[in-house]
Amino acid sequence: MTVLATYKAHVTPKYDTFLPHRMVVTCFCALVFVAGSVVVTYFNYRIEVLMLYLSSLCFIIGAVVYIDSYMKWHCTEETVSVQHEMLVVERRKCIFGRRKEIPLSAIKKVETYDDGVGQRSATLRVLYSNTSYRFGLCLSDADRQALGRKIMELAGRYV
Repeated sequence: MTVLATYKAHVTPKYDTFLPHRMVVTCFCALVFVAGSVVVTYFNYRIEVLMLYLSSLCFIIGAVVYIDSYMKWHCTEETVSVQHEMLVVERRKCIFGRRKEIPLSAIKKVETYDDGVGQRSATLRVLYSNTSYRFGLCLSDADRQALGRKIMELAGRYV
């Protein structure tokens, strides 16, 4: 196993608006469901109980997604390594941890991806087999370019 990079997410003031935006959307959706259940109460009691359960479930799912996105931006650790001719990206210390394995021979291109919204930092995007995978949160531009070059060199070696 060859470790190419290990990095930890950190707080940057430029992207602090990301989390309150998500929380506002989550609370708005929960409020709509609760208001809908109150309106339905007027018509039928059984439907109201069902709507309350559904709104509670949606609120819990939204809260878990919010907490995971907070953890992803503030305490996640990602490790990029090469194991048995596979590029392995592991994300730890978040609710939805992930391990992604990409064959080096299938990698076509590694590029910097910036969605232009201004609430997410630029990431690396690996294009392979008619799909893509993004990783590399909170990397500096120089580190992102160096990691992209290493991956392309390894992919060129295995082609």
